[in-house]
Amino acid sequence: MAMSCAAAVPARAVLGGAPVGRASSRARTSRRPERVATRAAVANPPSVTPLAPFTVPPTTGFGRKTVVVLGSGWGAISFVKSLEQTKAYDVILVSPRNYFLYTPLLPGAATGAVEERSIVEPIRRSIAQKGYKYYEAACVDVDPAGKKIKCRAEEPSFEYSTDDDAEQRRAWHTFDVSYDYLVTSVGAVPNTFGVPGVEENAMFFKEIAHASKFRREVSERFERATLPDVPDARLAELLSFVIIGAGPTGVELAAELYDMGYEDV
Repeated sequence: MAMSCAAAVPARAVLGGAPVGRASSRARTSRRPERVATRAAVANPPSVTPLAPFTVPPTTGFGRKTVVVLGSGWGAISFVKSLEQTKAYDVILVSPRNYFLYTPLLPGAATGAVEERSIVEPIRRSIAQKGYKYYEAACVDVDPAGKKIKCRAEEPSFEYSTDDDAEQRRAWHTFDVSYDYLVTSVGAVPNTFGVPGVEENAMFFKEIAHASKFRREVSERFERATLPDVPDARLAELLSFVIIGAGPTGVELAAELYDMGYEDV
């Protein structure tokens, strides 16, 4: 009999002496407004008071920190590209080189395997697109106490100048830049490792200008070696190359020079 009574009342149990089963009409009625209110809250979120204009960092203006970046190499460009445009910074990049150089392909550009323009990327447009500034100049002095740097731009190579106005032109191209944060990423100079005579008799290989000079000098030596009646001693002088340094650049340059001499020429 107990089994039949339990079957007559499905989905019911006893919990703490009180029957628990399907919700009554009163319970369903009490939960419906809550469910409707929840849906209404999702569909129509409460209005939020917009932030005051002065809390939004402007593009430029008072209250923003100035970040000055020195250099346009791997470290400087990677740092500038990683900054978000919405951050409260005024970024100024200072470098005498207005392009980014992809140095792993520099040996290929020295022998003509790669065009020079294919391994350089102008930086002015990418800097301007983020609202930043770029000055083509070199930093010649840093004042940590006053938080400012002194920059100087070179004279245009095609511009004629005399000794009388050289000092005045130099003053025009010298300026100060104040900063809150200074990021130095100017790279390093080539290391001679103390080998005597390197600085006086050898050329360094670090910039795109060095690759252009190397390509021109090597081509001229091969052309002079093809002239008629050139003595063997002179041929040995023209076609002898010494590379100081066995790092990635030196090894790649030696390989490119070998390919140029035995396959291209």
